[in-house]
Amino acid sequence: MLAELGFLPVIGDILTYRNATGSVISTKEYNGSTWGSPALLVNGAIIATGSIAGESIKANALIQSPKIEFIGTTHMRISSANGFGSTNQFIEWFGENMLVNGLVDYASITKANAITYLTTDGDAYFGGTIISGTLQTSLATSDTSPTANVDIEIGSNGGLIAVNYSISLNSLYSSYLDTATMPTPPVPSCVVVFEKFVGVDWEVQDTHSLTGTSGVSRSIYDDESGKWLNDGYQSLIAGFTYMDSSYDTVNKQYRLRLLSITNLNALGDWSSSQRLSLTSSEG
Repeated sequence: MLAELGFLPVIGDILTYRNATGSVISTKEYNGSTWGSPALLVNGAIIATGSIAGESIKANALIQSPKIEFIGTTHMRISSANGFGSTNQFIEWFGENMLVNGLVDYASITKANAITYLTTDGDAYFGGTIISGTLQTSLATSDTSPTANVDIEIGSNGGLIAVNYSISLNSLYSSYLDTATMPTPPVPSCVVVFEKFVGVDWEVQDTHSLTGTSGVSRSIYDDESGKWLNDGYQSLIAGFTYMDSSYDTVNKQYRLRLLSITNLNALGDWSSSQRLSLTSSEG
């Protein structure tokens, strides 16, 4: 009948029909080749106070939830209407799996271990690779020196060039202590400068004095050792965009460099990292 009306069914289509007298009503679901009868058909609203387990959930109009967890083999994405994370700072977070006994360890979710995130106060961060425009180049360095720098060169067709540059400083601490608390780590800060090569020398385009965050994300008592496992973190992540409107076909060179770093712990049980990134594209 559907084919006669010009409609072809797809997998998952549901059809309810009745005979001419109305004495027989039947609901079928299309499986790709035939219309089969569902194992269970429920009419009306359903309230379940516990969990519902199954292979798939299909909705024709809407699925609502205050929190959704996408847990993969190595990475996970969390989306929530309310703040979550070590300080309830995120509404969305993506990174490597942070699980304890198969469940998300929300206390361990921080800016420092994110690949991307959105925060409750409107901040956003993307730590992957951006590919856009017709001409594009990017480079990053993980040099940990206090004067690290990275520079790139891009050809030009005479269009507007967008240069995205970012810095990420992180340090994580995890160690067993005799007490349930550890001192709050100092807040890291740095100064970075963005430059463009003009003529025969580099010219400063932007200078930023940046301040990060720090804190204690977890304190758990370990019965076996009789000590407390304390986790601390320091994080400074910032990104900016520079628009080059010179509109000429001369090759462009850009550089991002550190002028100074303050209070980033890198010794003892602290594990630190830093990353400078440059991405330029001409649309």
